[in-house]
Amino acid sequence: MKALIFAAIILMFGACAIAADPEQRLKEAIDEYHKGDIKKAHELFEVYLLDYPADITALEYLGIIELKLGRPDKARFHFLRVLERRPDSVQALVGMGHVECAQNKGFACQDYYEKAAKLSPTREITDLVIQAQKANTQRIAQEKAEKRLRLLDRITRAFHVIWEEEARLRAIEAERIRKAEAGAPKVNVYVPVNVWTGR
Repeated sequence: MKALIFAAIILMFGACAIAADPEQRLKEAIDEYHKGDIKKAHELFEVYLLDYPADITALEYLGIIELKLGRPDKARFHFLRVLERRPDSVQALVGMGHVECAQNKGFACQDYYEKAAKLSPTREITDLVIQAQKANTQRIAQEKAEKRLRLLDRITRAFHVIWEEEARLRAIEAERIRKAEAGAPKVNVYVPVNVWTGR
């Protein structure tokens, strides 16, 4: 029984020592992330943020993890919390760019990437800006092409309606003329002939 109590005391002191060393807890979470254990890192960052909710590094990592787990709304929440405290956080700006791209908001995506590139014009970030610009250009071209196709479709349908109506009216007129000719007495009509042309 004494051994059990002693073990509980040791565990309690060990837990207090870990809780008392925030740098160690943060480092452990970051290490798990870099090892590739995203779920464990997620748990560690969540627990860490309960005690230190304003820690920029933890919020940035948690935003990245949420993106990797396919949860852009949660990532947005963490990145925006970072940007409230540190508007020049390149990591949060790039993260928000990724969030906007994941939600098909191309111009907002490009805007965040451009802000990050102004602060840190690295090759990777400028490549993201270029990719976003190309995607937006393609999106605009595609939207214009789709608009033209919709307009052409409406015009084509309008012409078909007009042609059908014209054909219906011609048929009515032809039927009216046929009935008029059938009911009218036969009359020889004198058509003067031009002596010179024979017509």
